[in-house]
Amino acid sequence: MFCDIDPRTHTIDPARVEEIIRPHTTRILGVHLWGRPCDIEALEAIARRYGLKLLLDAAHAFSCSWRGRMIGNFGAAEVFSFHATEVFNTFEGGALATNNAELATRT
Repeated sequence: MFCDIDPRTHTIDPARVEEIIRPHTTRILGVHLWGRPCDIEALEAIARRYGLKLLLDAAHAFSCSWRGRMIGNFGAAEVFSFHATEVFNTFEGGALATNNAELATRT
């Protein structure tokens, strides 16, 4: 399901996320945009309340931080793109960052 954005930040609107959660919803995907992290704290609270996984697209947030913590340390996992059009690029590829040891060892 698609979710509306906050017109001020252009990132996912946590209030709208709660409106569209359905019984079959399993995850929330937040997108950090233009170096501006989405409202991680609100999304984490919603994910906990509904038993959902929080995933974050960090392609636009390489080397950015939120409240003193580097992006890549939030949710179940954060994904970075290294495509040629990104701020940090290797022409192709990407990385998955997680603090979850079990997820990190999966192949």
